[in-house]
Amino acid sequence: MSRSLTTHQRIALAKLVEGATITEAARAAGVKRPTCSAWVNRNGLFQERLREAQERALRHAGMKLANAASYAVDCLLDCMKAPSEHSHAKVAAARTTLAAASRYGAYAGIAMPGDTNGHGQTVNVQVNTGLSTVPGEDAPERGEPLEVEAEEVHEVDEREAQGVTQ
Repeated sequence: MSRSLTTHQRIALAKLVEGATITEAARAAGVKRPTCSAWVNRNGLFQERLREAQERALRHAGMKLANAASYAVDCLLDCMKAPSEHSHAKVAAARTTLAAASRYGAYAGIAMPGDTNGHGQTVNVQVNTGLSTVPGEDAPERGEPLEVEAEEVHEVDEREAQGVTQ
């Protein structure tokens, strides 16, 4: 028995990974919808290759999201150092990007600062931007290094982990 997909199956698989419906994938592959549906639901080799392709696509998206998150942090720091008329839109985009990166990290099992680890422990990371909160004090020059301080891991009780305060 052959352990490779047919040309029609490879086309359908590529379309499904891109987000196409079974009907759209079947049309692109030149087969009827029930045939494509059978591949998706009952063909072990097709299911395995589809899962592998989806995992590769997700890892690729995760790498792009990690790069975007780094850019988002830079954007936030730039807006903090030198606000402009476009800062509001940039901050909103950066927040959305960082939220998506956090969700991806949770999905992929990547620990993010402030996350609990299932043992009631959390790690908090604080970034010291060097920006003064005292009016009239100068901000650091662009490109000046920032200090990053990590706090000790501390125990979090169940109520704190759920956000319950007294």
